[in-house]
Amino acid sequence: MKKKLLATCLFFASNLGNSCFSQQLNSSTLQEVHPVCATQAPGEDWENWFQTKINEFKNSQLTKSNQASSLLYIPVVVHVIYKNGEASGSGSNLKAAQVQAQIDALNDAMAGNAPGNSSLPAVFANVDAGETNIRFCLASKDKNGNTLSEAGIDRINWGNKGWSDPSTLGNNTTSYFDNTIKPNSIWDPTKYFNIWVADFLDANGAGLIGYATFPAGSGLSGMSGLGTGSSSTDGVVMASRCFGCKAKFSNGYYSQNAYAYGITTVHEVGHWLGLRHISGDGQCGNDYCSDTPPQKGGNNGCSNGLNWGCPGYPFQANQCSGNSNGEMFQNFMDYSDDQCRSLYTANQKTRMQTALNNGTYRTPLLNSTVCNTIDLDKIEQNTSILVYPNPTQHEITIQFDHALPNNNIHLKLTDMLGRTVKNEQVNVQGTLLHFTLNDLPVGMYYLNINDGFKNIKNLVVVKQ
Repeated sequence: MKKKLLATCLFFASNLGNSCFSQQLNSSTLQEVHPVCATQAPGEDWENWFQTKINEFKNSQLTKSNQASSLLYIPVVVHVIYKNGEASGSGSNLKAAQVQAQIDALNDAMAGNAPGNSSLPAVFANVDAGETNIRFCLASKDKNGNTLSEAGIDRINWGNKGWSDPSTLGNNTTSYFDNTIKPNSIWDPTKYFNIWVADFLDANGAGLIGYATFPAGSGLSGMSGLGTGSSSTDGVVMASRCFGCKAKFSNGYYSQNAYAYGITTVHEVGHWLGLRHISGDGQCGNDYCSDTPPQKGGNNGCSNGLNWGCPGYPFQANQCSGNSNGEMFQNFMDYSDDQCRSLYTANQKTRMQTALNNGTYRTPLLNSTVCNTIDLDKIEQNTSILVYPNPTQHEITIQFDHALPNNNIHLKLTDMLGRTVKNEQVNVQGTLLHFTLNDLPVGMYYLNINDGFKNIKNLVVVKQ
């Protein structure tokens, strides 16, 4: 059985006793009591729009190709915000290995390989999404197209920027990030998933630990400020001491063990991809996922349908209509410790993929070329067929090392959303074929080549 890890890295600690709040904290001071998520959930108009997009996605032909095969890669830039005197790799100026450990932990969760996943109760294992087909990669290029010396890392000395010390902001942390830090450091959110990491959490885990923006969408003008991201704010904010994964890289800048294994980012990325708290932010509330049972919550004093700590299973069975099997405190979108949380459900997977197919600052990321395509291409290559140059601007050459039956091949080119952009039967004279790509936008594509013997799949990158 996989080792269970203790972690949770996404929360506020308030002075409001045993209450959980999904909105911004309203108290004037912060004290360590219990963790509470600070992400602001959007309202009814947003959910109505999103439900329409979910139905469109479920009814489209994209669903089968998306969910069954192609991985969807999201390029990440981590803005590491640090103070004077912290050399690269010391203190809150995090080591590159700690950043990479967080991305690896996030990808484990997206692949259904989070610690504890193998020990889920059978009733919850049956609705576990497992593989979500979503992956994250650290960008290899900066916003000006230059190669980054450290993949996916943008180091910023807050003093040199004239910014306030993040550790002194208290209840003003989120507003200061949204109004000052984010707009003055964000990279194009249609090319990069922006994550800001700063030292606003003490070593014992008190205070704000992170928050995210929900997906914005077309036709939603006038709904700003309701939790959705904008061109100057979209992304996730995390505390330095809980960004990473101690199990993957132990020599990092971490808080107490309960906050050191990266599940916070998994939770916040869930919000960034359209997921609500499993409780719907209320006792027996609605998270709009039919395969997550309604929750009364309350473990360790937590309200609003959520749980702190690690309850014993089954917990709160029959406390809400429709939860005869008890609460799914193992879900990434609850508040429970990481020794408990290890799954997204199938319905949550659909919401996340819907966000990637529709979000203003989500869908374009799938065609971004700022990641290292060598790292991205996990597809088996066949040496009997060569595809070059790759990346390319105008055309590719396909070279065969064998004679072709009837001189014919079938070429099918799909984008990262699974949509067919070219589908041609081509006559080949000899062993070389030049395939024009002039009419395609910059991005990544899958090229399927059927030469009569085999079907070969290659990743092709069209650059500017």
